[in-house]
Amino acid sequence: MSNKVIKSKDTPQSVFVAQEALKAFENDPFYEALKKALIPLAVQMERSGVSPISEVLQAHAEKGVEHVNSIRKTFSTKAQKLQKTYTEIIAELNKGTKFGKQETVKKVQEQIDLNRLTEFQRAVHTVDIKAIRKLIKHENNEQKCKALKDSVYRGNTEIVEILLEDGNDVKVSSLLLLCHSAENGHAEIVKLLLEAGANAKAYDSYALGSSVENGHTATVKTLLDHGESLDDVYLTEKQRKNIEVRLKNLKLWREMYGAEPPKGLDGENPHGFKPELFETVKSWLIEEGHEEKDANKYAYGASTLFKNEAQILQYLEKWGEAGKQPLHNLTYMIKLPLTGKIDSKAWADATMKFGSEMAKLVSFADKLPQPAESLNKTREKCAEFNYERGSEHKALASLCMSHNVDEDDFEQALEIVLKNPNPTSNIPDIKISGDRFGMEGYSFEKTARWGY
Repeated sequence: MSNKVIKSKDTPQSVFVAQEALKAFENDPFYEALKKALIPLAVQMERSGVSPISEVLQAHAEKGVEHVNSIRKTFSTKAQKLQKTYTEIIAELNKGTKFGKQETVKKVQEQIDLNRLTEFQRAVHTVDIKAIRKLIKHENNEQKCKALKDSVYRGNTEIVEILLEDGNDVKVSSLLLLCHSAENGHAEIVKLLLEAGANAKAYDSYALGSSVENGHTATVKTLLDHGESLDDVYLTEKQRKNIEVRLKNLKLWREMYGAEPPKGLDGENPHGFKPELFETVKSWLIEEGHEEKDANKYAYGASTLFKNEAQILQYLEKWGEAGKQPLHNLTYMIKLPLTGKIDSKAWADATMKFGSEMAKLVSFADKLPQPAESLNKTREKCAEFNYERGSEHKALASLCMSHNVDEDDFEQALEIVLKNPNPTSNIPDIKISGDRFGMEGYSFEKTARWGY
């Protein structure tokens, strides 16, 4: 059997380099053992900020499996030190401040509320599956339906499945539950309710419409698999194109990774995804208090844009500010384009240089291969893509985008500007000192042309 390396565009660089290094050991009786040790070593090297080189990996492999494993432990320790560095950075940012009291109060309040519940209600609330299975046969249908409603609203798929298996009549009561689940992207619960008899076309196919509007691609796919059609709901051309791309991404994700995308990432671009780095960043965000679904979204953007943990920590240390969620505040705005691959190095370097304002522009990386030399010039170029008529007045488009002006309002502003290309003609040619407004050193005066 040949161990020939087949280069795939989706194979991580570290894995490919390790596979290249292993070519020299194809006839070695310890080849399989070396393979199991060398590939993880290459991955850990990259995670620790060291780019693996084929010749270096070969040199380690020549010294045997035990040597490779000992080197792996070294880089594993480095990775652990990076984790500590994250904690140290957060501690330094929040030095002298107080956070976390609300969580303590919330936990105490929750414990008080639990004491007021029946044994079955408490089992449902704490997701005690073993207790639920034991107690469910003693509960009446009213309590089971209440438990079903609570579990659907909280997104507890396993409990919903148990309750439906027990025979709850959801044909009448599940319409609002189906709409709620679809609106919140609980695809597995939507599937369970549909299989239990819920009507997907209820309320003019509200479930499908809300799923599309909120970008819940897996839920849209589930509804389409159960007889719904995109033609059943009103969609703008932009919405239809967006969901069609997301459905393709969902399929591509399954093909590339052999599994469903992490919760909240259905429909996102799978190119450039780094599973191990993603999990690390996700753990940091969960430590900041985020639910898994939200943590996944923010971790996806940061881990796809930046090369490794070291670079993300450098970004956090440079731009982070005191607060409960310093990492979130620097990463929530990172949105990757839905299609294609981006020059992540160029955009990561620019984000490192200019901070979160540049991070907001990463979503245009498919249209603008590399950022410009400054933040303002990059924003101006991106603004052309942000509005359909952005190229007709780049400075105005840039100004409007920086203030989150929508398409309709930009169109109105553009029409006003185009009708009056020299608006400064009505402004008196005077100069006012900023001292009068408590702005020492500033002045207000008529400019020669439109200036932003």
